[in-house]
Amino acid sequence: MNLIITCQRNLEDPAMLEAQNMLERFGDKEALIEKTLFSGIILGKTSLDNIKVLDNFREIIDDEPWLIKYCSRIIPIQKECETKLEEIRDPQLNCQM
Repeated sequence: MNLIITCQRNLEDPAMLEAQNMLERFGDKEALIEKTLFSGIILGKTSLDNIKVLDNFREIIDDEPWLIKYCSRIIPIQKECETKLEEIRDPQLNCQM
């Protein structure tokens, strides 16, 4: 998963549909959106560039804000690593930004 999407509690289903529709509109027909155990948080996986996805969402919000009703925040995941400080600092793991 490379996107964390937040929404209001108990509105995960319409937020999932909205995110899926937006990613398809941006060109990813194979995007995957799924619920988490936490209310108000869904995950997304897209083959598109995360930063480009954010730019596309910003453009939609500027031009057609009524299309985004349920997704509150879209947070890109650019790198994954263990939450151990030694591993985060290790340049060979390339976790640092």
